[in-house]
Amino acid sequence: MSTQKGPAAVPGASGVVGHSEQGWPIVSVVVPYFENPQGLTRIVEALAAQTYPGEIELVVADDGSSPELAPRLPEDPGFPVRVVAQEDRGFRAAAARNLGAKHATGQVLAFLDGDTVPRPDYLREAVTAMAGELRALVVGTRLHADGREPDWLVDAWKQTDHLAAADDASWRFVISAVLTCSRSFFELVGGFDETLVGYGGEDWEFAWRAWNAGARFAHAPAAIADHPENDWGNRHDDPARAAAEKNVESIALARRISHPMARPASVHFNTPDVAVCVPTGFTLDVGQGARGWAPGAVIAVIADWLTHPGVHVVVDAELDRAGVAGTQHLELFADDPRVHVNPAGPDWQEYSAQGSEQTGLLSDVEPDLTAGPLGARVWVRLLAPAAPTDLEDIYRVARIGGNALITDRSGTHLARVETRRWHAIHDDEATVGTQSTASERLTVLHPWTLRDEPTRLEGVFAGW
Repeated sequence: MSTQKGPAAVPGASGVVGHSEQGWPIVSVVVPYFENPQGLTRIVEALAAQTYPGEIELVVADDGSSPELAPRLPEDPGFPVRVVAQEDRGFRAAAARNLGAKHATGQVLAFLDGDTVPRPDYLREAVTAMAGELRALVVGTRLHADGREPDWLVDAWKQTDHLAAADDASWRFVISAVLTCSRSFFELVGGFDETLVGYGGEDWEFAWRAWNAGARFAHAPAAIADHPENDWGNRHDDPARAAAEKNVESIALARRISHPMARPASVHFNTPDVAVCVPTGFTLDVGQGARGWAPGAVIAVIADWLTHPGVHVVVDAELDRAGVAGTQHLELFADDPRVHVNPAGPDWQEYSAQGSEQTGLLSDVEPDLTAGPLGARVWVRLLAPAAPTDLEDIYRVARIGGNALITDRSGTHLARVETRRWHAIHDDEATVGTQSTASERLTVLHPWTLRDEPTRLEGVFAGW
């Protein structure tokens, strides 16, 4: 390992706690391993040749190898090495990576697959791309047997400017074979999902949660590692076998990632992508002064929202007991698991009471919308009895920052839209070092139905 001094500090490196004497963060290289001693030998040799100026260590997480093919390492490779192991209970790369991270001592975790060999500048380039940001998630460049990256990744780097223009769908471009992040952020996100057993998917699921936790994605083109085999898409000659293997991953991710790209629109899931909050005590401002919702409006609006895939509706219990402006009780939705009544107890009452504060931010006391039956990526707090004909205006808020007031062209306040990602950054700005931004005001681009008149539900049900 080179001991040459690098720059006085990686740009912004003070944001990553735990530095070697040269001013670079200490890096723990975590390698999940299963019966591939030749591949591990190549990785050890490659790490010894790194130009990274700081200190490194290697943690090998053995995923249940037989004693004959268990990891064997040289006594003094030039850096600290430790081997940890878990029993063989199937292909458990996610659990192995977590095990390795648990035993790591560095403040930066560099995940490499057991058959992926880093070139000399790999760690230097990956850590530099972090720019010292605690929430940076850096993807390296993995070249396959043909010496190229897969076309789908090459196209992704072009379309996103190497993830500088990442959005809420860019989790698809994060691969754990060449992934670097701070240990503190890895722990904040919760590590990899150990319930994922079998090949593939754990990196996308982790990246999805990381994005919602405020991650900054980055691709480091010069952090290159070599993989001696073909990319997954070129490994299978049998289309049936390839489809069967990939379908297992797709089904597992659909239950864990709420983004529309991961789920069939016709299937209902316990965890929604969008949670629509119908609080009590708010008013409708249509230029005629404040007044309550008209009869039938609550039921009709909830039904309108439920036509969209990935939507759940949260309603205050007080509304269920008393109704609003003569509307019926919510017994219509008693059998629908997508409608939740007062799910967060007293905290929900504090949240719902803000409904009349049409431009206000969330208070310090909020319902826990990241737990229980919810956990939605996007939260919509209705300010009027309205619903969109599609979700594009809602998704637009998620793409441009995650916090906006939606109005129609007449200026009526329709809804406040906020995302988990926005809250992850805004609520912890002292740690992240960013400033909270004022809520944007967006005018709808797509039609919304405003039910500001008495509504006869037979007409809604029959489509009259």
